[in-house]
Amino acid sequence: MNRKDYAAAEQNFQKAADLMKDQPDAVVYLRLSVAQDNEKKYPEALDSANKAVQFAQEGSAEKNLAKQQQARLQKLISEKSSTTAPPASQPQPPTPH
Repeated sequence: MNRKDYAAAEQNFQKAADLMKDQPDAVVYLRLSVAQDNEKKYPEALDSANKAVQFAQEGSAEKNLAKQQQARLQKLISEKSSTTAPPASQPQPPTPH
């Protein structure tokens, strides 16, 4: 991710996560979340952050960072959905005949 090639980073972290299904690593999921976040793939990034929180050891730095990422993404998603929601339709007054 140092080269800001987030698409390649996402692919690599996803491969790592897939290979580690038996022993999930919170750091891999956290880094995957950050890569997805930088690509503006917020729902996928939130899913990865949720997994990072799930697999991180309680009280660890990874758990704290994952929770911060999770909260940030939840806020981004809720803000985005409230700004992109279509305006509520206003009832039109009846037209005289």
